[in-house]
Amino acid sequence: MAVAVFGVASNNGIAGGSDSYGYVSQADLWLNGSLHIPQPDARHVPWPNGQWTFAPLGYRPAADGDSIVPVYAPGLSMIMAAFKRIAGQCGVAWVSPFGGAVLVLATFWIGRRMFSDAVALAAAWLVATSPTVLMMLGQPMSDVPVAACWALAIYGCVIDTRAGALLAGLAAAAALVIRPNLVVVAAFMGIWIVLRDTRRRPFSFAPSRTVIYGIPVAAACLFIAWINRSLYGSPLDSGYGPLSYIYSPYRGSTNVVRYGSWLITTQTPLMLVGLVAMFVPLRLWPQGRTSIPGRALLGLMVIGVVGAYLFWIIFDAWWYLRFLLAAWPPILVSTAWLLAWPSGRAFSRLGAALVLFMGFYGLWFAHREHLFSFGEGDRRYAIVGRLVRDATPPNSVIFSIQHSGSVRYYGGRMTLRYDFLNQRWLDRAVEWLNRQGMHPYFLLDEWEVEQFQFRFHEVNALAALKVARVWEYRGSPRVFLFDPLEPERPGEKPVIFYSADQKLPSCPRPEPQPTFRIEPAKPF
Repeated sequence: MAVAVFGVASNNGIAGGSDSYGYVSQADLWLNGSLHIPQPDARHVPWPNGQWTFAPLGYRPAADGDSIVPVYAPGLSMIMAAFKRIAGQCGVAWVSPFGGAVLVLATFWIGRRMFSDAVALAAAWLVATSPTVLMMLGQPMSDVPVAACWALAIYGCVIDTRAGALLAGLAAAAALVIRPNLVVVAAFMGIWIVLRDTRRRPFSFAPSRTVIYGIPVAAACLFIAWINRSLYGSPLDSGYGPLSYIYSPYRGSTNVVRYGSWLITTQTPLMLVGLVAMFVPLRLWPQGRTSIPGRALLGLMVIGVVGAYLFWIIFDAWWYLRFLLAAWPPILVSTAWLLAWPSGRAFSRLGAALVLFMGFYGLWFAHREHLFSFGEGDRRYAIVGRLVRDATPPNSVIFSIQHSGSVRYYGGRMTLRYDFLNQRWLDRAVEWLNRQGMHPYFLLDEWEVEQFQFRFHEVNALAALKVARVWEYRGSPRVFLFDPLEPERPGEKPVIFYSADQKLPSCPRPEPQPTFRIEPAKPF
């Protein structure tokens, strides 16, 4: 309950950056009945890759060439759509907190089934106080919900009944629809069920549990293949692009170092020791730590999750441990079991103190990273979107990257990704849009200004940004709206400054979403 309350307090369901906008806006597409956003006129712009330039963060051109489609897998957005249908716009923000509560509960159930109530409680405590979990509870993203589904699937397996196999299959299917790249984890789970049943009945193996588990998993795989074919042209393609871009064998060593150091920094070295302990043969442990059904499953789950991201794109911040959250229940159950020395079922004073220390260290780290400060955060995306809406005519085209989705969602204005715009085309694109009756603007975070200038400075006069500033949003970071059709006139036209404490509803609703059309200008 504490995790759910914290999640509701910290998660506002804002469609902000790439991931959150991609998921939240896709939920609306599911409610509207189509994942395709038509914009055929984008093919007729004079610069190269026109359809790409009009695809905001979280979207890409569809295989048909006349529309854009979501990059992200559909599972989380389908859940968000269901919550929104029931509870309105605020329902979108409740998905991650609900998933966090399920994640903690399922971790407890796994620990109780495999070890004892004490180990289960310790593992649940460690999950609930994990900085990575607390960070992602406040984001409308897939990390916590998919981890909750895999935890339920593990619990279904260790129940060791047909009902358990059904729960495991349904939970694993949901996890795959949310994050298909973890299909190897589902395969490992199916192999474990087969081996488990074969070992129990070596001469009379009945595949009923395997079939019960496999049917929903296979259905999920077929559904994802159908979605991929519909959106990207092939069952094996994904919104992220070719596998050669996503994975590289040269990234393995760097990712091992980074994820390992982040794990130690955020969770203490004890969690890393608990991870290693999972793979130490039981015969090397004290007598009371023998015959633990499901221990091999925990190890397989960790191998599958870590293996899926070992050669993934390299990132540079500790919260990218979020990719590994599906491995948190197995690792932290193993850590709690290790600290329950020597029996593996009850804690000594030292063991209990270490469990408490790990949890309070996680809370301290979360406090140091300002995870308990429910301030501006992603609210700025909605505020900036509203400011753009109020300051620009409906026929505007906003050049942006970071706000390319949120300005559409909260401002109802068409956006153009300048990072996809040919470097020689900034001045000419602005001129062409103006001739078509559209009013171009530049919307830049302060860290984007130098990037924007560097990209276009060689042959574009507008790259110097010696143009009128419409307003400045003084948040963290600052945001600037430039009007390239108006020259810079210092002292003649005062710039409007907006502070970060702009009022915003708790669950801001989206504006009618724009589509790119070549047509005469509309009155402002």
